[in-house]
Amino acid sequence: MTSFFFQEQRCQCKVPLVDAKIKAARSALPSALPFGTRTGFAGDDEKLKLAIKEGELVANAFQIIELLGEGGMASVYKARQTALNRICAIKFLAPSLVSSDNFQRFRDEALISAALNHKSICHIYDMGIHKGVLPYYAMDYIDGGNLEEVISFNGPISVGSTLEIFLEICDGLAYAHRKGVIHKDLKPANFMLFYGEEDSIGVKVLDFGISELAQQKRSRANSQVVGSAAYMSPEQFGNIKIDKRTDIYSLGVSMFQTLTGVTPFEGSSVEELERAHRTIPAPSLQDKTEQPFPAAIEAIVAKCLEKDPDRRYQSASELAIDLQRVLDDKEPQFADSLVLAQENAKKRTNLVLPILLTSLVVTGLTAYTLTLSKDVFNKTTMPKSAKPNFAKPNSAKEEEKKAATEVNKDLSRAVPKDDSPFEKVDSLTGAGQLESQFSNLYNLDTAAVEDYCKKPVEPYRSQYEREGKRLYRFSFPTKFSLGGISVYNKDSKALLFNVIAQNIAEVPIDTICAFTPDKALFLYPQLLNGFKRGDINMLIFTGDEVLTAKILKDFSRLNGIKDLCLIESIESEAGIVQRNLCLYPELERIYVQTVSLDFSRLGRADLPARLKNFTHFGKTQEAKLPALSAFAGMRLQHLETKVKAGDYQNLSQLKSVETLVLHEASLKPEDIRAVAQIAGLKKLTWLDCNIQNKPIGNAETSEIVAAISRLPLLEEVQIQLRRGTKNEIETTIIGALEAKVRHRKNLKLLSWQ
Repeated sequence: MTSFFFQEQRCQCKVPLVDAKIKAARSALPSALPFGTRTGFAGDDEKLKLAIKEGELVANAFQIIELLGEGGMASVYKARQTALNRICAIKFLAPSLVSSDNFQRFRDEALISAALNHKSICHIYDMGIHKGVLPYYAMDYIDGGNLEEVISFNGPISVGSTLEIFLEICDGLAYAHRKGVIHKDLKPANFMLFYGEEDSIGVKVLDFGISELAQQKRSRANSQVVGSAAYMSPEQFGNIKIDKRTDIYSLGVSMFQTLTGVTPFEGSSVEELERAHRTIPAPSLQDKTEQPFPAAIEAIVAKCLEKDPDRRYQSASELAIDLQRVLDDKEPQFADSLVLAQENAKKRTNLVLPILLTSLVVTGLTAYTLTLSKDVFNKTTMPKSAKPNFAKPNSAKEEEKKAATEVNKDLSRAVPKDDSPFEKVDSLTGAGQLESQFSNLYNLDTAAVEDYCKKPVEPYRSQYEREGKRLYRFSFPTKFSLGGISVYNKDSKALLFNVIAQNIAEVPIDTICAFTPDKALFLYPQLLNGFKRGDINMLIFTGDEVLTAKILKDFSRLNGIKDLCLIESIESEAGIVQRNLCLYPELERIYVQTVSLDFSRLGRADLPARLKNFTHFGKTQEAKLPALSAFAGMRLQHLETKVKAGDYQNLSQLKSVETLVLHEASLKPEDIRAVAQIAGLKKLTWLDCNIQNKPIGNAETSEIVAAISRLPLLEEVQIQLRRGTKNEIETTIIGALEAKVRHRKNLKLLSWQ
């Protein structure tokens, strides 16, 4: 990563690529966004700012050293924590904006940030109110400079160094996303670069406090537009639910700027930038620079900048895999270089009208050279004498001190999860609870693990009785965690409690134990030998570790696994997971909640003979879906998946299926006739149906209703239409079906949108 500081390995720009007028307009954008209501303190800013003096104690714990920077909503000071003699930074809310609303926002910011503990995220460790007026929090002091400053003063950064920087950012971002936190304001100004061990360059992401929890919604009606508009995703501009993929888009903009010196779209107003981000295809790196870039880099950035979130990387972990593969001189796994390049070229060719070139094209763009040899992807060692000075020229002193960014108004409260017919499945996997409970387990003391492994690993479980109740007692390692265990009632599937697999853990007999392994088990698989048959009933793999053939083989030592959950899991190469399912012969249920895994070549030989339930959530590309012929001849009872085009005939052969849930399904009469051949079907659900927003004719409705009504054991039918389709379509079908099967009192008919 250190290579980008060497001028000969950077892009040689005659002047910074950011045009002065556009840069000035962009820096002024936040002031155009409303930031709360000023109070009676607004006219007394200078007086209140005098309350923060060098040498003053804050909360009798932090001694102010100097002002580092100030922005529209906050000021940041360098301070010393007196008890620990530790240098830190303290962020104060700007006096002119002190109000109950702003304090609530400020407190939420600190609480969210404090919950994140990762080497690539700036850590928060204290908060309070100074002199009863100024809310503050103390955070890591980072002796370095942010990425925007480096680009502004030194020009674009080499391809290899960009990949290394964003690999670290993705690592921290993936961790935050697992905890349900979306940043929503990712940009180079929030990526701090600093010196780590042995003069390596480290990266920390700032300002996670303006994040929203992943299940929250936002709208212009009740919250303010967040972040710098030049980096915002298309969905951030509208009344659209935002998820972690909005951060992927902002990362794409940031990578674009890091490689070229400019953002993909420029504008003098929020409205111009909104129009560009929502409607104009993103330019390629070559479009902006008139210089060639590797096809893989173009493909990665283009995938990040897709307007449709479903076409972007679905997680920071996926993006990290492609970045690492390019560093390793391999083709990306998720971004198709050739296809994406062709698609983007076609989009740009089809643009007929020039769109506000004065606002969107950087004038004065100068040609520059890029080092694209293999050496540019290799890490370099920086001699100590060559350490760069992060400080800026005196003429830029005021700009340098801009350390605080404007933040959102109130964090809206989390909204309830959408109604789902699969609440029991969601409860059983417990993904959200596991992530929030156990996401602090990712830091590992390898020395402690190696010391523990010097002796043979003894069984963790013993059995005893207390007050007439039989219990399992697990004696796990004391100095490190093996993971997280969620304990469920065997009958109701209700969550009883969560426990960390460290020290002593007691679990009632006759419960279900769902296990999310920690890093120690991936690195030291001999630790798995301590588990006995039946200790773990459900194995949960998240996106924390890339699944390889070796990992899947190692974990097959856990005898007695009945359930396998793959939540945002990623595989080292396409098809690794499907080829190794047979290592778990006692599996009865498989839950897949990821778009990354490839099941396209799933065959009967890959599936455990006892499999009863195959559930595949998510909007997976059709090319990665399993062929339903793989389940032929099995006694499958529950099937949930998206069906490939032309695969309905195979679906009709699955005679043992009792519960069928079809995602993104069509309601074509011929497809429903195929479904109606499953004579034992009891529950039938269509989710996110695609009717192309047009009414179904009477003849088609009659065919559909006739086919469904012929199922003799059917107890429940549910239809959910894709958002934006007409309500009368589903009510027509449900209404006609009600009339047809009025005599069947036990048949429930449900619909929702």
